[in-house]
Amino acid sequence: MTLTMVMVDALMMTLYALIATRLRPYFQSPETRKQQNRLFAGFLVFIAVSLCFIEHPTLIQ
Repeated sequence: MTLTMVMVDALMMTLYALIATRLRPYFQSPETRKQQNRLFAGFLVFIAVSLCFIEHPTLIQ
């Protein structure tokens, strides 16, 4: 079972590396980085605002 797990893990890590190699030029583009920054900033703002509306049981009295 260990051998199977190691082989599957090695295969998956190799696939991830191959995909990352092919996508590297796309992710290094200045325009793409700008879009990524805006996307993740929006996501983090959404999470922060969402946390403001969560009612925590220990805070409610």
